Amino acid sequence: MLKKLLLIIVLIGAVIPVYKLHNRVTVTAVADILLDRGVLQYIERENAGYPFEKVRGMLKGDIVIGNLEGPVSYRGYPLPKVYTFRFSPAALSSVKRAGFNVLNLANNHSLDF
Repeated sequence: MLKKLLLIIVLIGAVIPVYKLHNRVTVTAVADILLDRGVLQYIERENAGYPFEKVRGMLKGDIVIGNLEGPVSYRGYPLPKVYTFRFSPAALSSVKRAGFNVLNLANNHSLDF
């Protein structure tokens, strides 16, 4: 409960300056962002913006939120479960380039490694 309250306080603090300026705040949210399972190879081969090229125009807003489906790290060992995800820190450049400014890490893959 305390974490949710803290998130709400942070979001309110972030939107007040925008609201005062425009009298509105636009929030865009997406579900799971998966940058594992070969996506990093495409980023390295194509460019950092490659995973979001076809949807970049939709990722507009004062706050753009995404659920990062796994931890960002090179360290650790996978848990003994069917699907485990972990992202290279290098892959985060594509998320930033796409326009995300808030990432949720609290999901069923947060502790995969």
